[in-house]
Amino acid sequence: MQELLNWGTHLPSSWHKGSQCLPESLGRIIRPALKIPARFGPNITNEFSRCFGLNNSHNLVRAGAKQGATITVDCGMLDDTNSVEGIKYRLILSANGAKIRNSIPSNVKLRINREFYSNIREGVFQLKRFLDDPVERKRFGQDLYYYAGWIIDKIIEYIFGSIVNPLSNKSYYLPADRTGVMHAHKAVVNTLIGSVATAGLRPTVEVPKLSGILTDFLQELISFEGDSNGKNMVGFELSKRIEEKVLQGSVIVAHNETGYPSFLYRPSGWDSDLPLMSSSSMVSELAPVVLYLRQTVRKGDILIIEEPESHLHPQMQAQFACEIARMIRAGIRIIITTHSDLILEQIGNLIRISGLPKKAQEGLADPSSVLSPDKVGVWVFTREEDELGSVVEEAELDSETGLFRVGYSRVREALYNQGANAFNLLQEFR
Repeated sequence: MQELLNWGTHLPSSWHKGSQCLPESLGRIIRPALKIPARFGPNITNEFSRCFGLNNSHNLVRAGAKQGATITVDCGMLDDTNSVEGIKYRLILSANGAKIRNSIPSNVKLRINREFYSNIREGVFQLKRFLDDPVERKRFGQDLYYYAGWIIDKIIEYIFGSIVNPLSNKSYYLPADRTGVMHAHKAVVNTLIGSVATAGLRPTVEVPKLSGILTDFLQELISFEGDSNGKNMVGFELSKRIEEKVLQGSVIVAHNETGYPSFLYRPSGWDSDLPLMSSSSMVSELAPVVLYLRQTVRKGDILIIEEPESHLHPQMQAQFACEIARMIRAGIRIIITTHSDLILEQIGNLIRISGLPKKAQEGLADPSSVLSPDKVGVWVFTREEDELGSVVEEAELDSETGLFRVGYSRVREALYNQGANAFNLLQEFR
């Protein structure tokens, strides 16, 4: 208790970038609780299962594998020089009894920020007043030690959040087949509500289980508001660019008397709106991106977009790749899964252009979309013929061609050779 009082009642003379490491005496009390994997390991495992709509994490691997997947969290001390200030953890994914090479390591300092320190400090001062007052000390007795333990638990919870960072960062997942969900979301929700409202009056109907990703997406759709101008200026400007450059129209949120949102599209120059059902599939695919940027996603958040090229004309694929680059430049962390060589080629071009002097970049690309190499990583999944899974390897950017080495060029060459051979044989038979 004395370590807590010494720390909480003596304001630090200096802060490091808005945060402060816990003193050695208090760190020795905090660290043992943070080393217990059971404190957060099961939560991470359960979240993986929820996201994929599985009963347990063992089913994450390909069907037919002899052993299921396991997710473990390994905690340990840093080297002796930082043994009190920090902690080291690894998130380890295993399949078929072997560890996957790319586990996620992180070294975390036991730091707290000013705001949290101020809140905890009030509790410490309260504790000190009770201890210094003989009447209050006798009145509360052993409860004062429980109160000190409660304050310690609050500090542990705060630091725990930083340990699992970036896993604890806000992230938003836009699943594949967004068009289908945007068209059917009202029917899905109405069905679920109806099944609850009539419980006991009709025969039990088994409702298909939705993945956590799809559930989160549906819940987010319900929460969208109409006018969000000014609530998220960074995302608002990005969303307006997508509407202007790609959609060539506006995505509109309208509410009926129940407050449930409907999503409409107004082409540029029109005075009336179209339901998304009557709009192109490109609009339905990108409408969620516009809505998330406009209302939800903030700088530092993670936005995951599956198959951003879906239902987009090749020209719009290249344009949307530039908009993705602008999101990255604005501080949003973007993860995409793609089979589009056009998107990868456009990203590769933007990286190559970044190596030119500013003057030479003019006319090649908008400066707000140019990306430095350290802002982009590409990984390719290659199917192993004799195995039940795939090998994941980082794909480098070829300095000569400006293309990522993902194997698409081999497909192009095979198609070209097939066409050339067919042409030559046709000439012979003629």
